[in-house]
Amino acid sequence: MKLNWKDFLRKCQFPLLLAAGTMPIPLLILNAFAPDCLPVLWMFPAAYVLLAWLCIVLPGKIRLIVGLIGSSGIIIMGVRLLPVAEDFLSLLIPLCYAVLLLFSLRMGGWSRETEISPTWLAVCLVCHIVGQIMVNVANRSGLYPIYLTAAPFIMACFVVCALLCFLSLNRTTMHGASMGRQRIPVRMRRRNIAMTILLLALVIFIAALPEVIRAVEAAWQKLLQLIITVLMFLSQFLPQSSPGGGGGGDMDMSGLGGEAAEPSLLAVIMEKFMTVIAVIAIVALLIFVVVKLYRKLKHLMKYLAQRLSMFAHTSTEDFEDEITDTRDDGEQEHISLLDNLRKRLTRVDEKSLTPAQRIRYRYLRLMLKHPEWHASQTARENLPPSAASLYERARYSEENLSAEEAEAFADSIHKL
Repeated sequence: MKLNWKDFLRKCQFPLLLAAGTMPIPLLILNAFAPDCLPVLWMFPAAYVLLAWLCIVLPGKIRLIVGLIGSSGIIIMGVRLLPVAEDFLSLLIPLCYAVLLLFSLRMGGWSRETEISPTWLAVCLVCHIVGQIMVNVANRSGLYPIYLTAAPFIMACFVVCALLCFLSLNRTTMHGASMGRQRIPVRMRRRNIAMTILLLALVIFIAALPEVIRAVEAAWQKLLQLIITVLMFLSQFLPQSSPGGGGGGDMDMSGLGGEAAEPSLLAVIMEKFMTVIAVIAIVALLIFVVVKLYRKLKHLMKYLAQRLSMFAHTSTEDFEDEITDTRDDGEQEHISLLDNLRKRLTRVDEKSLTPAQRIRYRYLRLMLKHPEWHASQTARENLPPSAASLYERARYSEENLSAEEAEAFADSIHKL
């Protein structure tokens, strides 16, 4: 059995998109019929996604059989995990994912250009709008505690769904821009994917800016508490000031309350260390400023020298009458190049060429034969439909053409 791994990385996004996009629907059903079963809810979309991925790589002949078995397994899992005996309608959750798995069986046979329908994208958007409404209602009224518990999970599903929707729309846009005639370069596809992800990350950051500000404030308070703790710890090693006492006969002081205590060894070391650090920082800053100023002055002097040289040149030059040669040397050169190309093509042995190379070689000779054909014209404008189709396959696709197709192309253009 040969597994169908072709284009798997793109197709595996579709079941994940549907699972993440429709997540608020099982939550609605669970809230209505089995609110205590929230910890096991994630098992159903996970089982659907894994089974859908398996069906994508399987050949089409056994895909339907595996899909039916997988749908039955999801329903059996729902009977075992959900309180179907107490409330039969809770079985709607596994039934929804079973139907979704049967729908996803077609994804394994989709071509590279086929993307998920915009209708499904709209359905996922509506589902998450309903889910966010329920979360807001639960926050304000406290009537549906299940939504308060599942709010982070719903938000994570929305982010995943939005990312996969953007990637799908990006691929659709690139395919429309190329008009389906040629494949988009890998470098351009990767650049568009990176820009799409960065745009989504920017939107999420702006939307979550209040939470980000609160998180930064909390981190700043934690940092201040840490600094205070460190300072309190270091203060234990500093000398403590002793309270003043009455003078006795054995104190050898004339009118003074006492001498100041000498600083500890740690205080002296810290003072020297901070002095050295401050001197190093000041020297490094001065070196940095001097280097920057030197570079700026160097560029400025070069620019002034160029401007002075240009001014001196324009000030000393005289008027010269230009004599332009109007003879069409370019046309003569073009004709000579075409003659050389014709001479080289006449020496090509067609038997040494592959069928695709033979088709392209014959079309090139046909273009040299018809100089009235403009360079912007396509093969479909110059050739019959059957010959144009064969040429496009030989020119743009990577499939191997047969010798019979090359002969058919030669017969189609014989009269041109």
